[in-house]
Amino acid sequence: ERSLHGFSKLKERFNQAYCLTLLGDLFYQTGLFSKAQKNYERAIQISNGKYLEIDWRAYGGLAVMNDQDVALDYYHKAIYAINTIRENIWQPEMSDCYF
Repeated sequence: ERSLHGFSKLKERFNQAYCLTLLGDLFYQTGLFSKAQKNYERAIQISNGKYLEIDWRAYGGLAVMNDQDVALDYYHKAIYAINTIRENIWQPEMSDCYF
């Protein structure tokens, strides 16, 4: 959480969103689901579609915490982010390395 505060002060948006995703993972793994959800949602809000590496992880985290219908929507968003990342890799043989 200290790193998150530091990145916030420095306006390092990517690193801030990444820390929030990691905190979401930590809270999820320790059973603090409400805190996990808030961190994943905040990461997505900060990313605002700019950091697809953040988006797919945060959407995946939200998916595992929700019922099937809601989870499916989050999984679709995560898959979209991953596919977009893969499409933007300029070496076709390398795109297979990203999932």
